[in-house]
Amino acid sequence: MSGVESLIYMHREDMVVLRGEVRQARKDRKCHSREMDQAFKEMRAKLAAEMHETSTSSRFRGAMAFMSVLLTVLSI
Repeated sequence: MSGVESLIYMHREDMVVLRGEVRQARKDRKCHSREMDQAFKEMRAKLAAEMHETSTSSRFRGAMAFMSVLLTVLSI
């Protein structure tokens, strides 16, 4: 019976070690994820600051050109 008890004891010790490793891995992933999120936010803010503002006329220029081409094609 002592062999079974020693196996159970070893299994419990292994499970405690594995739980600790899982907790540490989860903690490391969260820290890494936070760092990546922060870097992404900084990059997005930098890109937003560098981009020029679009005017209303430039937004609709492409749509108007497409509609005029479409009307031209349909009228043929």
